[in-house]
Amino acid sequence: HTQINIDTKKDIFYQLLLENDINEYASFKAIVQSALKLAPEDPLLNLILGDICTKEHNFNQALVHYHFALKSSFVKDEYVYNKLIEIYFKNHNYDAVISTANDAIEKHPFSPRLFYLKGLAHINKHQYSIALVPLKEGRDLVIDNPNLKSEFYSLLGDAYHGLNNNEMSDESYSFALEYNNNNTFVLNNYSYYLALRGENLNLALDMTTRCNDLTKEAPNASFLDTYAWVLYKLEKYTLARNQIERALALNSTSGTLYNHYGDILYKLGEIKSAILQWKKALSLDRDNTNLKEKIHKYE
Repeated sequence: HTQINIDTKKDIFYQLLLENDINEYASFKAIVQSALKLAPEDPLLNLILGDICTKEHNFNQALVHYHFALKSSFVKDEYVYNKLIEIYFKNHNYDAVISTANDAIEKHPFSPRLFYLKGLAHINKHQYSIALVPLKEGRDLVIDNPNLKSEFYSLLGDAYHGLNNNEMSDESYSFALEYNNNNTFVLNNYSYYLALRGENLNLALDMTTRCNDLTKEAPNASFLDTYAWVLYKLEKYTLARNQIERALALNSTSGTLYNHYGDILYKLGEIKSAILQWKKALSLDRDNTNLKEKIHKYE
């Protein structure tokens, strides 16, 4: 008998999936697979197997099952669209993210998360002007969710920065912090871009200090690098050195960190050590002409 009652399937399989009892897991998977042989296009079974494959990091197979699951009216398709988009992001397949988000938005035009993911994919493709459109649409759909509103403004800040529009970028980051003043990525990016421009350095110092205070239980090399660079721009070179050394202890594979370390050491009068760090940076970033010039000039 090939027909399994839909409600029975829902109750049994979803209960098992939710409980995720490791002792029952292998047999549960086998039951679903054998049931799928009887009904290979059954959307619910495909959805369950899609989730199982995702748990097992078998993403290509998960995609196949999720696409079958979409062919049904009783499967919650927004969930499936989000799972597809999640896998496409893992695979850096941004074109697939965008087209899947477009399909999903047609059916769910008031779901801000879909607009957010579409905008993020465009930013990853360096399509900053195009990214602004879904990000503004999605932002205006967010109601009573300040953290999500903050994330939209954060991405808008990134997009405007990519377009070299500092005024709109700064404004977007400021709004992001109004909605969530603990948004560490905004605190970091905003302070770093101000430091690069040498503008509002005291504000930059407040933000990077706060960012690193919020992450002190799990320090982040990139955040510490920003802290060091703001201090460098404020000519607090000894303090800058402390932070860049902490950053390098966490990440010894970044050309940017070694480059900054070299610049800080140079300002402290340690020329030979500075050149050594610049050479390490150059080994990781071989086409950096600025590094080559510095090494040639001071060696």
